[in-house]
Amino acid sequence: MALGFLPTEYTSDQNSQEALQKTEELLQEGYGIVVLYNHFSKSDHIRTLARLVLDVPTVSKRPILSPVGIHQHNWYLKLLGKGTNVKLMPIVTPNTRAEHPEKIPSIRPGAEMAREYLSKARQTLSAGGVLLLAPQAERKATLGKPLNGKPVKRILKNYANDMVAFLFAGLQIPGETDYSTASVRGLNRGREFLINLSGPLIKSMLLELSNYDLNQVDRVVFEHLRPLVSPAYLD
Repeated sequence: MALGFLPTEYTSDQNSQEALQKTEELLQEGYGIVVLYNHFSKSDHIRTLARLVLDVPTVSKRPILSPVGIHQHNWYLKLLGKGTNVKLMPIVTPNTRAEHPEKIPSIRPGAEMAREYLSKARQTLSAGGVLLLAPQAERKATLGKPLNGKPVKRILKNYANDMVAFLFAGLQIPGETDYSTASVRGLNRGREFLINLSGPLIKSMLLELSNYDLNQVDRVVFEHLRPLVSPAYLD
C-alpha cells in the first residue's frame, strides 16, 4: 500500500502498543475487529488502515472493509483496493448530501446501497475480518456527540455474533489548532499525523459498559475516543 505521500507517526506509548498486541491476539482467535476512528480529513481511513497493516501482521491476511463517501470513490481509491483484500464501499454520507448532492443516487438505489453495506460489514466481521468505521459518519471540525443515527448500534442490532471486538483510534495533526479549515479537511499530503490507540473491547464488554442498551453504545464509543484525540479537537 503506497502511502509515502501520507506520512504518519505512530505513537509508541504503552497503551497503543498493548492495543495492537491484543488486536493481533483476538484476530488469531477468530474475532472480527471494528476499528473506530475520529474523522476530520479525507485520509483518516487510509492512515488508520496503514497503521494496522504495518503493526498487526494478521490484518493483511483478513478481509478489510471501509465505507467511503460516494463522492470520494474516485479512481485512486478504486485502484487502492485492486489486488488486495481491502474493499472500499461507497455510501452516502452527510458530507455527500451537503457538498455533492449531484452524487446522491435515487431513493431506492440509495437504500439498497445502505443495506448492502450493512450486510457486507457483518459478513466481514463474521469472517474474522476488519471493519473501519467513523462513528461521526462525516468529517467534523470537533469530535462532537453521538449521532441520532447511531452507526455502531446499526452494526450490532440483530447481529448475534459475539466474536467481535472494538479498537479505538484517535487521529490528530501535531500542532494543529483548527480542524475546520479546508486544508485540514483534505488529504493533508506531506503532513504528519499521530494515531493513539486503546482497547480493544470485546462485544460483551462494550455492551456491559452500555448497560446492555444498544442506544447507549455510541455514547460509550465517543467516551473512549475523547482521551485519544487532540484537545483542540474537543468541543
